[in-house]
Amino acid sequence: MIDLDEYLERVARTASEIVNLTDYTAKVLGDRHKNGDQTIVECVDFRSTVLSNDDRSKLNWQLQLGFFPDTLPNDIRLGGYVFAAEVASAVLKLRMRTLCAPYRRNDTLFTGSPALWSSVRDNELIDFAGLSQEDGSEVVAVPEGFGKIADELDPALVEWLSRTNPASPLFVRLAPNCFYQQKPPMMLTEATIAPGRFDALMKFDMYPGQREYGEYVLQSGLLDVNKLAPYLDYQIGGIRRLEIRAERRKDIVTMMIEELPAPDAPDGLMVGRCIHLDTHATNRTPTHDVKLSHLDLALNVYEGSTRKDRFGTRLKNGKVTDASFRTHLMRIEGVPLLTLLPICAGFLRSTSLLDEWLKDLQKPAGPLPQIGA
Repeated sequence: MIDLDEYLERVARTASEIVNLTDYTAKVLGDRHKNGDQTIVECVDFRSTVLSNDDRSKLNWQLQLGFFPDTLPNDIRLGGYVFAAEVASAVLKLRMRTLCAPYRRNDTLFTGSPALWSSVRDNELIDFAGLSQEDGSEVVAVPEGFGKIADELDPALVEWLSRTNPASPLFVRLAPNCFYQQKPPMMLTEATIAPGRFDALMKFDMYPGQREYGEYVLQSGLLDVNKLAPYLDYQIGGIRRLEIRAERRKDIVTMMIEELPAPDAPDGLMVGRCIHLDTHATNRTPTHDVKLSHLDLALNVYEGSTRKDRFGTRLKNGKVTDASFRTHLMRIEGVPLLTLLPICAGFLRSTSLLDEWLKDLQKPAGPLPQIGA
C-alpha cells in the first residue's frame, strides 16, 4: 500500500490532470476507479484506512451520490469521496492561481490568438471593444478563434453592460488557458439583470474627509430555515460578511465593497469578491447624473493564515490585510452611478446581504446613509 507522501503526491498529480474538466470531481474519479485505474484504486484504498470521525461526519451524505457504487464496502466508498474532496480542493487552488496569474504571451489564449496581446491592459484584462460575445454566453470570438470569459465573472453581466453602455470603455478578464479554433459548446444559462427604481439611493452629499461604512453579517445562531435566502447563503454559499466603505477625498468620492466567505474552509482559501469605484462628480450632483470615472471587479484570494487576518480587520479602518494573490475580472469607465446596483446583483454571491444593503439605500431623506452595522 502507498504511504502518506505518495498519497499527497498523487492528489496533486491527479488535480493537475483534471483541472480543465467540468465534470464533478467525484464522478471523474469514480469512473476511473470503476475502470480499474490503479493510481485511483490505490489512493482510495489508502484513504479508506485513515478515515477520521470528521471525515465521516462531513462526507457521509455523499454515499448516496452513487459515483462509487454500492457494491463496494462502505469505508472504500467513503474513502473515495474523501479522496475526491481532497483532489477537488487541490483543483480549486490550481484554478484560482491560473485565474489570478498575470497574462503571459505564452498563455494558451495568446498563442492561439497572438493579435489579442495588443488588447491586454495591465497584464490582467482585455479591451472588449471589437470582440463579440456569442449569444450572451461565456464564449467570446477573438482573432483566429474563440476564448472564454473567466469562470468567476457572470457573462450575463458582461452582455448587459456592453448592451446598455456601448460607448463606455470595457475591459474583461478572459481565461488565459482557453482557446478554441472552433466555437466550443456554451453553457445553457439564463439571467435577467435589470435595475429597479432607486430614486432615493443617496443625496450624493459628502463633505471632504467624510467616510461612511456599512457591514452586514450572517451568523449561524440567528439563521432561520424558514427564511431561505440567508440560510442558503450561509450553509451552501459559505458567505459570512458584506462590507461597504465610501469616502470623499477633496474632489473625488471612492467606494469599496467586499464580500467575504468563511475564513476556515477546508480548501485553505477565502475568495473575496471586491468592487471598487470612484467619481469626480461635484458634491450634490443629482444622483442620476453622477458618472463613474471607473468601476473595477476583482477577486481577492486569501490563503492560509491571511484568511483569519483579513477576516479580523474591517474596511471601516481603511487598510486591511493584503490578499495572497488577486486579479481584476472587469473594468468599465464612464457609466452612471446607478449602474452599480445591477452590477452588485450580478457579481456578489449573497442575495440576503445585498438585499439588506439595498433596503438601507432606498430609505428616504438624509445624506449618504450610515449603513447599519
